[in-house]
Amino acid sequence: MQLRHGYRVGARALLGVSASLPGVRGPCGREAARHVQGMLTRTHFPRAALALFALPLLFAGACDSDPDAIPPGTAGHATSGQAGRGSAGGAAAPNAGASDGVGGGSAARGGTSGAHRGGTSSSSGAPTKGGSGGDDAAGSHSVGGAAGSATGGASGSESSGGAAGVGGSLDLEATVHSGPATTATAPRPGYGALVVQADGNRIYAVESRRDIEPGPFGIPWRSTFRVAAYDDGVEAWAYAAATDDVVSDVAVHPSGDVTIAVLHFPVGSFAYDLLRFDHEGTLLGTTTLSEPQTTPDADFGELERPLFAMKSEHSDATEGDWVKLVPDGEGLFAAFLSHVDRPDTDPLSVRLAIGLEAFDWEAPSFEERWARVVEGPHGASPAAWTYDELRWRDQAVRPYLAADDVTGELFVGRAFNNTRCEANVAVFAEWSAEDCVLRAVGAVENERLPLAVTRFSDTGERLGSIVLMPDDDAPEQVAFALAAHDGRLYTAGSVVRENPDGSKHTYPDADGYVDYDGYIAVYETSGELVRHHDFNLGRGDVLAALRITRDGIVAVGSAGWDRWQGGMSISRGADPLLAWLSLDGTRATTRVLEMTDGSRHFNLHDVVVAGEKIVAHGFSDAPMTHSADGGNDAARTFGPLRLELAPP
Repeated sequence: MQLRHGYRVGARALLGVSASLPGVRGPCGREAARHVQGMLTRTHFPRAALALFALPLLFAGACDSDPDAIPPGTAGHATSGQAGRGSAGGAAAPNAGASDGVGGGSAARGGTSGAHRGGTSSSSGAPTKGGSGGDDAAGSHSVGGAAGSATGGASGSESSGGAAGVGGSLDLEATVHSGPATTATAPRPGYGALVVQADGNRIYAVESRRDIEPGPFGIPWRSTFRVAAYDDGVEAWAYAAATDDVVSDVAVHPSGDVTIAVLHFPVGSFAYDLLRFDHEGTLLGTTTLSEPQTTPDADFGELERPLFAMKSEHSDATEGDWVKLVPDGEGLFAAFLSHVDRPDTDPLSVRLAIGLEAFDWEAPSFEERWARVVEGPHGASPAAWTYDELRWRDQAVRPYLAADDVTGELFVGRAFNNTRCEANVAVFAEWSAEDCVLRAVGAVENERLPLAVTRFSDTGERLGSIVLMPDDDAPEQVAFALAAHDGRLYTAGSVVRENPDGSKHTYPDADGYVDYDGYIAVYETSGELVRHHDFNLGRGDVLAALRITRDGIVAVGSAGWDRWQGGMSISRGADPLLAWLSLDGTRATTRVLEMTDGSRHFNLHDVVVAGEKIVAHGFSDAPMTHSADGGNDAARTFGPLRLELAPP
């Protein structure tokens, strides 16, 4: 499998020379040049000659050409049992409330407005059938036992009971399948959410927006971030970061206080701040992160100190989560990705390192309790394309942080590339040099990403590292979310399955678009796969976030988009997708709300269970890969999408 994948990567690069280079557009070329330059400077010096030889291929492959320039590939993959779709009643949905030919179910009539242009709200009913069941509705791809239910049939049973974050008895399966939906949008440009957290019925959202005005580095747009508090969908207060700064994450404490991570631009070092607010939005204190002082000497090996500059790259509105937060009572855990602490004139200053730090809250600031190095200097420079609207590249760079609500253990994840593997081997020796060649991927990879996960106790003891490998029959697989519960790990993302002849699954279409499916996977902390469930809605699908509850797993993302073979461009807009999977994997259901006419994206980025409701946020009326081609910069903007599902 590894060898076949290597051949595919090489073929894509060679194809880029003939197909992509003549069609490189201005903005795409500038962005590609920056990423290629970053990749080369991150490359180990023994590989410098190879990197320079590969420069023309990397630059040519960094931007997609028009879909028509690429052969359509293999068509004819028949999907089965696609789920019913519920209409959101949007003006951009020509079939709102009508019979759904994709899902095979009649959708109840929805709201009368809900239009992304008008910025109103709408409610919709539920599909009368479809969207429920195991294999038939969602396409189970599981291991570890015989079929467990006549309604589904996934892997063997699981006795795990309680789960994180939800009290009482809920029927989230019914809520996803048939609960009344309320959607809210607003005209673009506006703030759309990347991260959400719940405090009872209050929702905190990390939001970003893109405005068409001169930005850094000559970019013709500027991104702005904020955190906003919502009570029953109404904004209670908001804190907007300074221009070009990034709000990376938000954590909610038992007291009702919240902490956000802000990444400043263009500060040279110590650019990460933790800001704490009370329930009413009053700022209680600011803590600037510096080089941790309690890190064990063994974590550095032969590395130079200080290690962390506490500085990120400039981020666009869809990126920036270089600092991830998990509350620890009134304290905090923070996993952070940072450039190493070197002068700007040092070529190694663009290299990265990952750390984990625990804090106690001693008003008006956080005080360091313990700290660890997760990974020493490394690189992560996935190839760029015109616009990465579904955030594929971000998953190849950013850190993941999950806390097990039962065991208290912490898990720091990151895409497993060869430079990260080599950094681990040099200091911690949790993998071998052979792993860095045969299991890890290159630092430019963004389609088939193993996920490295390092486990820590809540007191900072390092408990080992594992790799969650892509499935053997998956030529593409990317995890977008990581969660932990009761001694197991859970991921959600997108996967492409392989046909027996080695080609990728496609769906019936004249252009043979690649069949991306959303998936949820469950692993032991040893890395052993427990089960894997695919959600195949018929076209391109991805699950971007998940929550583990006592009543099953809730995940959200987008469905209905097209991605052509040989590149990463998307040529059809997405609808919001919600999915539910029982904890034992035997039952599943999905829901797609029709909001797009195919020309723009309506996609969800995160989800919480607040009281009895499922609340998900994302972007509305958002651009596709080439929406802004030809100088149409105004098409780069987007608006908010807020969705609530109530019990039926």
